[in-house]
Amino acid sequence: TEKYAYVGETQVGLHILDISDPFAMEEVGVFESVGVNRCVAYSGDVLYASGEGFRTINIEDPANPHFSRINSNVRLRKMSVIGNKGCGFDNSRSDLSFFDCSDPLQPEQTQSLRFVHMAGGAINDIAIDDEVVFLATHIIHTFDISDINNPTEFEHNLFDELYGHTIKLVDNYLYIVRGYENCELIIVDITDINDLRIVSRIDTPYGIIQFVVVSGDCAVLSSNNHIYCFDVSDPENPVHIGGWHSDDEINNITASDEFLYLAAGETGIIALDISDPEDIQTAAFYNTDGFARDVLVGRNL
Repeated sequence: TEKYAYVGETQVGLHILDISDPFAMEEVGVFESVGVNRCVAYSGDVLYASGEGFRTINIEDPANPHFSRINSNVRLRKMSVIGNKGCGFDNSRSDLSFFDCSDPLQPEQTQSLRFVHMAGGAINDIAIDDEVVFLATHIIHTFDISDINNPTEFEHNLFDELYGHTIKLVDNYLYIVRGYENCELIIVDITDINDLRIVSRIDTPYGIIQFVVVSGDCAVLSSNNHIYCFDVSDPENPVHIGGWHSDDEINNITASDEFLYLAAGETGIIALDISDPEDIQTAAFYNTDGFARDVLVGRNL
């Protein structure tokens, strides 16, 4: 069970909330830096944040977060980390960076690629497996990162069939959402990376879907103001089972067990109880006194 939520906001910087009781979230630490307004990735005792440069923040003691390193030449919009490998893209959504995170406090950028694809457009989302990075532009691209110093793009067998704008990788399934035209949720079995298999696809409710997370048997899709829940206990037969409306703009979402956490701008953080996806309830609010832009959850291992 995740114990902490890490919130990036524009007025102060980084907030660390104790979410061991989601109904009573409590701030335990603050890293004051206007230059830090995006929490882009989390790994153990390290938070990777962005804003005015790419920053590595030591969060071993949540009450006393402090800088470990800053790279002013890199500004990431989003990053994914697994083991000792990381990959992220910048605010322009065109530069793709790869990192050796063998020393989590001192990640080394191994390669930066200018990603321009005539049919694919800008980078929207990213997901990482042990040896593969999935990249969502409009087309779903794949990179072999078995050697993080020499990542190479390869064309998977469904290259001409998979389209999406936001993605989430959980176990052996890639959840892909086409969130603009002909909106749909696509679930892909990636057990054999050389033989990807679409196991299901289902139309999603109207609206521009910006985020997708998976918690247990529930896949949660989010637009600017709506949450949609799908039962994916049987990936071959996903079912739309519930939803929730926000009066505030949703800037990011993350999930932990049976709770969903929303970064909701000036409202701060909203915790939702999704234990019953057919009857989603508000568990708590936390006002960061600024504009909450990003939220991640983790344990501090």
